[in-house]
Amino acid sequence: MATTRQAARPRPAGPTRENDVRVELRGLEPVPGPERYGRPSRIFTMWLSPQFTPSALFIGVLAASLGLSFWQGLPAIVIGNIIGALVVAALCTWGPRTGMGQMPLSRAAFGKSNVLPGVVNWASTIGWIAFNNVFGATALKLLIHAPYWLGLLLIFAGEAVISVLGHEVIHMFEKWMSWVLGIIFVIITIRVITSGGTTTLHATAHGADAIGLFFLMLVIAGSDGYAWAPYAADYSRYFPASVSRRKIFWYTFAAVAGGLTWMMLLGLSVAHRVVSAGTIGTASAIRDLMGGGALGVLAMIAIYLATVAADVVNDYTGSLSLQAAGITVRRPAIALVNGAAAFGFSAWFLYAPGALYDKVENLLLFFTYWISAWLGVVVVDWVRRRGRVDVGELRDFAKLRWSAPALIAFVAGFAASIPFSNTTAGYDFVASHPAFKDVVGYFAFGPLHQADLGFIVAFAVAALLYLALQRRPATPIPEPPR
Repeated sequence: MATTRQAARPRPAGPTRENDVRVELRGLEPVPGPERYGRPSRIFTMWLSPQFTPSALFIGVLAASLGLSFWQGLPAIVIGNIIGALVVAALCTWGPRTGMGQMPLSRAAFGKSNVLPGVVNWASTIGWIAFNNVFGATALKLLIHAPYWLGLLLIFAGEAVISVLGHEVIHMFEKWMSWVLGIIFVIITIRVITSGGTTTLHATAHGADAIGLFFLMLVIAGSDGYAWAPYAADYSRYFPASVSRRKIFWYTFAAVAGGLTWMMLLGLSVAHRVVSAGTIGTASAIRDLMGGGALGVLAMIAIYLATVAADVVNDYTGSLSLQAAGITVRRPAIALVNGAAAFGFSAWFLYAPGALYDKVENLLLFFTYWISAWLGVVVVDWVRRRGRVDVGELRDFAKLRWSAPALIAFVAGFAASIPFSNTTAGYDFVASHPAFKDVVGYFAFGPLHQADLGFIVAFAVAALLYLALQRRPATPIPEPPR
């Protein structure tokens, strides 16, 4: 008797429900409607756990290195994190509307020119992994006396497994880390309040310089959350198009702003312990605050887990960013390459000459400049399209056009930020190349008394220039069904 064979359904390239732990093979491709899932509350724990990092705590310490008092640093941290979180929360709502990640989605504005911001964001994710690894490696050194290189390998091992598995496993891991790390940092906070912290940090800058440094600290604090902007839609793209965008926005905002403000204020309150302790200072300060013993061991394990929790997000987004730049390599393979590349950058943070404070400050401020220029382009493009993008046209890099308006606006926006930038790298460059004193940091080192307005200038110049140069009509496609 003849039988008919039913055609096998193609296996989904990614998870299709919560707790689906299959390896995600999907890269930058949009998530089809039937494969979307998830409750909006999941985005809260997804974004909360990566903020519980010693690197965020260390950023709070930077207020002391700038010469600000506790009461000057506090509002700078709060305001900066509110601004940064608002941007991330707004971009996170683009994921459910399009089913695409953030840098892949910027192909709508940049076309083939997306190769530049895609590669820059990939390099930025490597920088973030390396920065976070400093604290994870020092915690393992204190815990098991492992040399830094071995600590980095142990971090890479934990990060690589989760990042390769992909989107759903990352959401699951961050959910559990939100609870584990949240409880540990509650204990640390209680210890800080009862014994280790202080609000008596004294200012060494006064007058106009104090105001300028306040704004510099505001930008540095905000840059941590703001740097999540090119990641935002990556972790909301699996939500159904019908999900409440308002809930996505406010859950994301609460997680990013709340988590970072908490960590940075902890750092600010123990800055007197960390500033003089060198690279290992943050981890040793946390261990000492826990009183050593079993709690100190628990704190070092928490720092390791916190490092992995932040790094998997950077690793995953880095792989999507490289694909968005036109690199046709499978996402899991890129994720492994990212971790290996970060190993070398971590060694630079740990061993290269120069203070960690200066390295971190330069890195954070660089992120704000290029992200602002990129943001100016993609926001204008999004508004022109009324938030409706034909994602099918963005999948094939070969079929995209080069976008001179986007590329010119992006580069010009970044360049325009340079006279308003305040980085130690820029200061040292001008000191050794006086001919550039009217270009690099001219306003920040002069009339602005060290205030850094580079990110505002970068956004404004890029947005206005793209709006003026982009003449191609942006016809919105119909709104997807909700």
